[in-house]
Amino acid sequence: MASIQRPVGLKCNGIGNDSNDVFVIQILLNKFLLLGCLGPIIPLVVDGQCGNKTCEALYAFQRGIMGWKKSDMRVDPGGATLARLHGPLKWVNKIPGDPVVIDDWKPKAQDDDYELTGVGYKFDTSRGIDIGGSYGVSAGTLDLTDMENLKSYKLNYAAVGAGLGTPITFDFSTYDMTSVGLVYPIDRTHDELTLNDITGWCLIYQVQGGSMFGGYVTLMLLSVGAGLVGGMLASLTGVGTLLAPAIVLKSCRAVVALAGWNATIPSAGVSGAIGYLGFGDVKGKLAEFQ
Repeated sequence: MASIQRPVGLKCNGIGNDSNDVFVIQILLNKFLLLGCLGPIIPLVVDGQCGNKTCEALYAFQRGIMGWKKSDMRVDPGGATLARLHGPLKWVNKIPGDPVVIDDWKPKAQDDDYELTGVGYKFDTSRGIDIGGSYGVSAGTLDLTDMENLKSYKLNYAAVGAGLGTPITFDFSTYDMTSVGLVYPIDRTHDELTLNDITGWCLIYQVQGGSMFGGYVTLMLLSVGAGLVGGMLASLTGVGTLLAPAIVLKSCRAVVALAGWNATIPSAGVSGAIGYLGFGDVKGKLAEFQ
């Protein structure tokens, strides 16, 4: 049985949330998340940082698996939550294959002293490729730096979507082409981000144009949730995708805004796409909805 030395979870800064302990809890939670035991919650990036998604997973686990009426989003060494995390799998309010319903599963921002910790990320550079028209695909890489540990991450994305403008578009950017950007937290409960706040399903909106040499402005709404993305995919009809940002902005974790130069065939247009941002090959994530 894996053990922890100090508490992990909400309000544990100063007395706990040691990265080695957080690693253990994230791995144990993923045992339930990977099989959908806690409903529509994306498995955690095991990064040793106790941020929003780790605490929300604890909330769903304590409410749905342990049956607590009030969750403290905390795991203590030798405590009941740690013991149950080592226990057998259980599906919340369902048998495997049935829909999952967790009433009021998300912790509220207005709870007293609801503060989560994380790290800030700085945009370094990006590269990407877009092939489109009325419908299109895009893929690329974002280079971000963890400002607390000064560690760099390469996060890959792939997306499918719809656009308006030139019938056929093709453009690409490389690391050698200038790009600037900003990573901004949207969650009202804290001002810093963890990798779990950044990775996951995202919506990507872009305006681009030029002839041989052009420019682009891109807005990425990060970690919007697989359930929301699935609903949007079901209603993809032309400009309908382009009208969604105002709705999605309320549920996403963070925004990346970037602009730069690219190489392009003569074209101009605006597009909206649904994608996945994560480590390694992310194209398989899109295949789940195709």
